[in-house]
Amino acid sequence: MAEHTREEFRDKLREFIGSSNTYYRPPETVKMSYPCVVYDMDKPHILRANNSIYSFKNCYTVTFISTNTQWIDIETVLNAFKFSEFDRVYISDRLTHWVFRIYY
Repeated sequence: MAEHTREEFRDKLREFIGSSNTYYRPPETVKMSYPCVVYDMDKPHILRANNSIYSFKNCYTVTFISTNTQWIDIETVLNAFKFSEFDRVYISDRLTHWVFRIYY
C-alpha cells in the first residue's frame, strides 16, 4: 500500500503553489483558473523482495500551467518533492506547461 493518499498529494501541491487551483484528471468542460496544476496517476514505483512488495510509491504526472513563463523554477520543484524528475516544458495556447513525474 502507498504511503500517502491522493488527497494528501493534492494538499501538498496546493501548499506548494499557494492556491487551490489543482485539478485531478479534469474533464474538458472544466474551466481552469491559471496558474494551476493538473495531475494524473502514472505507473507506480515498485520494489520487490522475497516474492512480495517491499516498497511502493504512487507516481503522478504533474503539469504546472501558467501565462507567466517564469512562474515555475524547475530546481525549486525538484527540491520540494524529494522523488521527482523534470520531463519537459512546452508552450500551447500562450500557456507555459512544465511537466514533472513526482513519486509520492
